[in-house]
Amino acid sequence: MVMFAKVVICGLMIAMGTGVGVGTSAGTSAALAQQGQPASVLPGRPAEQPVGLLGDVFESKAAGISLRPPAGSNEIRKPGVADLIVEFANPDNEILLRVGTLELKEPRQLTDSKDTNGKKQRGILNESIEFFSKQNPTAEMLRNEVETTTIGPVGHIAYRFSQGSKRRLLQQAFFPLTTKYYYVLTLTSPAAKTSVPGVVDEMEKNGADTFAEIIKSVKLIDRGEIVREQAQRLKDTHKLLETFRSPKLMNKAIMPQQWLRLTRDGQDMGYSYIVEERAKEDGRDGILISVRSRTVPGPGQQVDISSRLFISDNWQHESWSHVINTVFSGKAEESAELGLSDLVVQYKVDVPQDLLSQPASATASDPEIREVMKYKLQVRTKQGNIVAQPMERDVPQEYLSQAIRHLLPRMLPLDEPRKYMFISYVSENRQIMVTYADVQAPREVTIDGHIFQATPVQYRVGLEGIPTTYFIGADGRYLGSETLFKMQGKDSSIRIIPSDEATLTKLWKTAQLQKPQSSEVPVLPGKQK
Repeated sequence: MVMFAKVVICGLMIAMGTGVGVGTSAGTSAALAQQGQPASVLPGRPAEQPVGLLGDVFESKAAGISLRPPAGSNEIRKPGVADLIVEFANPDNEILLRVGTLELKEPRQLTDSKDTNGKKQRGILNESIEFFSKQNPTAEMLRNEVETTTIGPVGHIAYRFSQGSKRRLLQQAFFPLTTKYYYVLTLTSPAAKTSVPGVVDEMEKNGADTFAEIIKSVKLIDRGEIVREQAQRLKDTHKLLETFRSPKLMNKAIMPQQWLRLTRDGQDMGYSYIVEERAKEDGRDGILISVRSRTVPGPGQQVDISSRLFISDNWQHESWSHVINTVFSGKAEESAELGLSDLVVQYKVDVPQDLLSQPASATASDPEIREVMKYKLQVRTKQGNIVAQPMERDVPQEYLSQAIRHLLPRMLPLDEPRKYMFISYVSENRQIMVTYADVQAPREVTIDGHIFQATPVQYRVGLEGIPTTYFIGADGRYLGSETLFKMQGKDSSIRIIPSDEATLTKLWKTAQLQKPQSSEVPVLPGKQK
């Protein structure tokens, strides 16, 4: 029920235009009385095929679904939101599509049914309607039915409700992959403003027709190939880790000082100064990476980050800190994140199947005693004056520390193309996420007007995350990196280019090019060093 409510609430928040975060509740908006009862365009829609309602095909191999979103809408990815695949919004946010999932603990049908004991069980559609009605007591129910499509039955519900002075049409479709796992599509669009009996509102009709066409466009994708690739990635990762945890390899990868330019679409928007060195932290010998960076996204905006990332030589302990100072429209705020992880080795007894299946008197092999490694991770965060509860997790041996994640492109073997899969803590989402690293074949690249022979190493967070490509020279030197993406439907790029102190000082008159000190790190409640 909790997961079900979460999916519905996310759909409602998209309808309110607040995303999946804190915002105006659907109940507050729907408390305003509706004006009139316009004719419904949902039942008995015209049979003609609408033209130009949908855009190009969107495909998520990771989620196993493809569809065509509303024409003119822009794709919005929010990595780390567990039940969200993708969102689409048109430029004025009047038409919003959310594609998500609903995972249930117990099987549930689309419509009311009876369980194995003959007890009545509410279906997905009626439960959704009941939940929505409680949140929106004045909303008008327009549709509640199960359609037959080329991929099977689909539950379809629709409502008309008020959002301040606006009237909105909310449509949802539930595609059952199994009785415990559903794809959920939610479209919000303008509804009729006034009531004219027998007259169909064109904006509302457009929303209804668009959703009908989206439903027809949905296709399911076989994810077997992805599962097989991930298994191979994990196999190669385990083989790599046998020799990867090496002080010699880390010492070879570090660069004493780096000055980096950050550009977006060819325009300078920031810089980084990095010091990588041997150090002793928390009573252990290892590598300390100190980073100070500044980003200026736009006028009146500035983000300064100072980071200290430490990993012990044996990879059994890490600590890190990020201190972030932001200025937006004259308002300054400081936030901080402190993290620790320690390797714990445990032993597990695996009893062979023959020992379980044979009589007690029969000869059987001894149980196998297996070593199991995991990291105990703790992260503490502060934003302004608000200190969050510490996050504590056990993570598997494929976990990458913050420092090794920073060094990864320079540490991976580049002798042949290979694909790896790790586990990382991602500060932007405050979550443990799967991360992918692909060593590609060497090729000729042009960086800042110079031609190099380089090996690209592509890194991304999540199976369909936006990749960043790092270019490593034949001598192991970092040559630069690029991230290509779309912003509001247009191609955009962020590039990081090696530079020098004189250039950064010339570009940024107030540049801070000194490594962060431990004295800059705030003390937060929880486990200390």
